[in-house]
Amino acid sequence: MHATLALSLAARAIAPAAAVEWVDVGADEQTRHYLDGATLARNGDVVRIDKRAVFTAPLSDGHELLPMTASESRGVVEVDCVLRVHRVVEIELFDAQGRSISRSGPMRRIWEDVTPGTPGARTMEVACTRTAAGR
Repeated sequence: MHATLALSLAARAIAPAAAVEWVDVGADEQTRHYLDGATLARNGDVVRIDKRAVFTAPLSDGHELLPMTASESRGVVEVDCVLRVHRVVEIELFDAQGRSISRSGPMRRIWEDVTPGTPGARTMEVACTRTAAGR
């Protein structure tokens, strides 16, 4: 049993990591948004996606004693292709050097409407189209 576990761990260590496929899904005033096309996973009407947001100007948390400034976020988003709603289910903030400065862990967020013409709408369009039946 220990040999099997060791072999399994060794195989994971040398297995190539899945390639990241960042797809630009637009920008707003403060952020450029990307989704990782390699992570699209559909379960019924819901697609789960890894997303990345790069801030045009670093965001500060406002703390005076131990300030944290985030340059980007990465997280997991779910979109419902039928109901046309989405939600963030996990998010992590990174500083300019790429170090993690805050992590939410799994979140129970409510579903929110997707506003047309936004990066969220483009995310839904790409995710739902790429994972549609028969593709």
